[in-house]
Amino acid sequence: MQKLLQKVHWHVQGMLNVLETCLVIARKQFVWYLVQLTDETKLDGSNLNYVAKFKYLGHIIDNRLCDDLDIEREIKKFIHQN
Repeated sequence: MQKLLQKVHWHVQGMLNVLETCLVIARKQFVWYLVQLTDETKLDGSNLNYVAKFKYLGHIIDNRLCDDLDIEREIKKFIHQN
């Protein structure tokens, strides 16, 4: 049983490593795409404008794909409530 658990752990760890690598690559590609946006970029005929930050599912994300602003907002909210 222990050998089976070790094999499962090894496979899961391998999958996590692959997913982490994919995430790093995806973030780099997404940031590169954001940098490439210009005033002439269109989606269904409408202009897409470059923004320094945006809100996604209630979280503030900046153009570095960081949520530091959102964390700061949450901390200030918590301090204000207490």
